[in-house]
Amino acid sequence: MKCSKIAALLLLPVLLCTAGCSVKSGIRSGYEKVISAMGTLTPTPDAALIGVRTPGRDDCTGAYAASCEKARGKDVVFGGCGLQTRRLEITGSVSCQAGFVQILLKNGSKEIRLTPNSSGSIAESICGAGGDWYLSVEYADFSGSVTLCSRDSTQ
Repeated sequence: MKCSKIAALLLLPVLLCTAGCSVKSGIRSGYEKVISAMGTLTPTPDAALIGVRTPGRDDCTGAYAASCEKARGKDVVFGGCGLQTRRLEITGSVSCQAGFVQILLKNGSKEIRLTPNSSGSIAESICGAGGDWYLSVEYADFSGSVTLCSRDSTQ
């Protein structure tokens, strides 16, 4: 009896690998949904945001705007997990009267600081493997405004 259970467990991966494409696709799709759902737990809830978020097609895309007076804290604006490679296009602007603001994009263990140019504009195209993606804005006694738009150009 024990040998038949072991044999069945050893054959399971073979059966999954030889199953039709639709079964593999269904398993992958289900796994993708579970992974994506796990990633939606990290973004800052709407009620706790310093700015205002407008959702996009998925949890990693949309628009964000904040007009601040001595703001302190961190908004995790967009974020989630997935299996597919993504190319995110991040655009926006920062107008700073006082204090400090930092915009970060995290993909797995890689963290990229999005730095505005001399006129305050941000335009970045970042491609990365599947995993987690999070766009955050960190404020330290910041007075001014921040606008961001995140678009997935792989879709």
